[in-house]
Amino acid sequence: MKRITTTGTLIVTVLFLLFRSAQAADSEWKTQIQIKLPAKASALAYSSDGSRIAVGHPDGSVSIWEVKSGERVRLLNAHTKEVNSVQFILQDSRLLSLGDDNRARLWSTADWSDAGVIEGAAFSGGVSPDGQWLAAQDPKQAIWVWDLSTLKPLMQLTEAGKGGTQNITFTPDGKYVATAYSKPLLINVETKQLVSFVSSGDKKTALKVEQQGNQATFSLGTMQDDDAPTHRVIPSRVGSLVGLGRGWYGRSTFVDVWDVGTMKRLGRYKPKDAGTLTSFSFDNSLLAVEGAEKVTIWNISSGKQISSVKGGGIMQFSPKSMELAATDGDSLTIFVPKK
Repeated sequence: MKRITTTGTLIVTVLFLLFRSAQAADSEWKTQIQIKLPAKASALAYSSDGSRIAVGHPDGSVSIWEVKSGERVRLLNAHTKEVNSVQFILQDSRLLSLGDDNRARLWSTADWSDAGVIEGAAFSGGVSPDGQWLAAQDPKQAIWVWDLSTLKPLMQLTEAGKGGTQNITFTPDGKYVATAYSKPLLINVETKQLVSFVSSGDKKTALKVEQQGNQATFSLGTMQDDDAPTHRVIPSRVGSLVGLGRGWYGRSTFVDVWDVGTMKRLGRYKPKDAGTLTSFSFDNSLLAVEGAEKVTIWNISSGKQISSVKGGGIMQFSPKSMELAATDGDSLTIFVPKK
């Protein structure tokens, strides 16, 4: 009789915890702290311990903030043009910034001194998980890998002239560089081979051919989501998930989430107020998607939108907690779920 009672209590407890977890997942999110920025944000990154946030600005400066207090730690005159990317690396001992002035700069976070410059790294880039390599475009739109210990180019991954890409990011295992030139790409760093994303059952946009005499006219049929260009490929910080920000120009965008370990699409997420920038929560349970006025938050497993917060710019989940940083104009707001 005692064993039955213990088992029953365990079942009730588990069900209660599951109910509380589901209830929390569907709750509204509240403002934890709001920070007034010196200018609009053009790039955003948490430190690996989640205690600080670096914000890049269109005037070339980078501001660093304490998350809990909202106090500014430093303002760096990093670049002569807009900052496109910021990233804490090497256990937060360095900050890397990349700007439209075709420079990548390293900063020591101990005293915010200049720790090195790479000339010719343009537009977008990302650092490998071990902090050894920087993958970025050069001014001719070829993707290169630089050795951050020598600040010299190591290898060229793609040819020049392929067009600009909005993001270049290493996967958490460091094996691939994720990016997009209209089509999503995973580039194997060792072999330079490309891994394609193809899902069985994809509906392709039909090509229509109309012939009149000796002339033929070619046109696309109804545009299908499965054929839509991919504008961003953003991996999760851990695990094997990637978010593909997709959409036809002039039409609503959406996000496909893939597991690159199995090369299967897990779901398609279509916010009404949508963009192509995404961020995964630290445990890969939630997906945040940018919007013109709101950031929508999705439960990845159920495919349902669970909440939204005010934000009209870039955003990012904390790497250590269920915390979401979102920008709107010259403000940075940290949101957390209501308990």
